[in-house]
Amino acid sequence: MMGAWLSKVGIVSGTRLGASHAIGHILGGSANVPHGHTSCVMLPYVLDFNAQVNSQRQREVRTNAHLKCSTTSSAVSVCPDA
Repeated sequence: MMGAWLSKVGIVSGTRLGASHAIGHILGGSANVPHGHTSCVMLPYVLDFNAQVNSQRQREVRTNAHLKCSTTSSAVSVCPDA
């Protein structure tokens, strides 16, 4: 029950869902791939695409997470420090 409740906290608090989530719905339904997998696979590409408008926010995430990677997309995909 706790996991189900936690899965809804972001939605209830008004957190907007991003492009990797939306693309995950489309790919998951059309290619019969689990939604969570498609969202995770798309995340680094969406971060790269969005960096032109939110690079400062991404830098803050890396700093607060103590990641030494130069980009957030590398931190979620292949960065050895992640």
